[in-house]
Amino acid sequence: MIKIHDSSLLIADRYFIEKFYAEGGMQEVYLATDRHLDRPVALKTPKTSSASKRFQSSSICSAKIIHPNVARTLDYFVSDGREYLVEEFIEGDDLQKIFNTFFDYLDPSLVAHIGHLLVRGLLASHRANIVHRDLKPSNIMICGGISVRDLKITDFGIAKLLDDELKLFSEDDVESSVAGSRTLVGAVPYMAPEIVLDTGRASKSSDIWSFGAILYQLLSGTAPFGTKFTKIILNYHLKKPIEPINILHSAQHLSPLASELFQIIIECLDYDENARPTAEELLKRFSGLCYSNSVRKIGVVKYRDKGFGFMSTNDSDDDIFFHSNDTYGEALKIGDNVSFSAYDGVPKPRAFPTVKLRS
Repeated sequence: MIKIHDSSLLIADRYFIEKFYAEGGMQEVYLATDRHLDRPVALKTPKTSSASKRFQSSSICSAKIIHPNVARTLDYFVSDGREYLVEEFIEGDDLQKIFNTFFDYLDPSLVAHIGHLLVRGLLASHRANIVHRDLKPSNIMICGGISVRDLKITDFGIAKLLDDELKLFSEDDVESSVAGSRTLVGAVPYMAPEIVLDTGRASKSSDIWSFGAILYQLLSGTAPFGTKFTKIILNYHLKKPIEPINILHSAQHLSPLASELFQIIIECLDYDENARPTAEELLKRFSGLCYSNSVRKIGVVKYRDKGFGFMSTNDSDDDIFFHSNDTYGEALKIGDNVSFSAYDGVPKPRAFPTVKLRS
């Protein structure tokens, strides 16, 4: 695949490209070194002329938001006719990649932790009167791997570019039009009905819908209304409610938290924009939730009996006790890889909560 830039290139006599880092539907991202301040940065540049049109306004939007859960915009400039956006470099992977690599679904404690961090960043943007418009797992950077030590929202203003692509849909073959756009393929499952059905009509409430759709996927493993554009449009026209999550009450000790999260999701995915909670209301709700945000470990189930078992880890000689009442989703089997937090116990440390990792 041809990249816009090669490594070891100096841009604007300041930013030295170390390597290509990632790309989205509209931009490429490079790890670069700021030679003036001697620090790593993320250097972003648009891939197409259509994306280039709004790159500057996007930079201005994101620069207005200063919050620990939002990626900081450091600079915007034009060099040799090409626009560049400089953001803080975030050591980690996006939420979509972490989810696809490790999980089929997340346990309620981890979902609550992610939701709490995410809504903090979302509230900061809404207080700055900035609507993200394209909130999705791939626009959420995670630090700390499966422990989710921290979280930062990225690509705020870039989402405005989605309007242009939405307007270019082929009326004869909408599904192919969407499939041909890498941006839209990842965005549509999280887009609010008012954006999909009435192109460009986005509000803060639209971000709340996206927030709820993300939580639903994390908790269940699937997007709330599927991933096919035509099916999503039909569901939106019919105002179809979300499906119950079959594994929601699979862990007795996590069931109350799961119920609270599902109620929040239902309210966020209300077809009436005015009925959805605000980011400020959601922050209060998440601040009142009781959940574990302890460091996560990975273990392997070595013994299983009725309702309980033991697992081993690479960083401890002690076996870890687990119980089915603390296990979200599929019952664990010998040999399964598991994500969990460990707490002191007698005679063995105890895992809580536990969730099976992807094979």
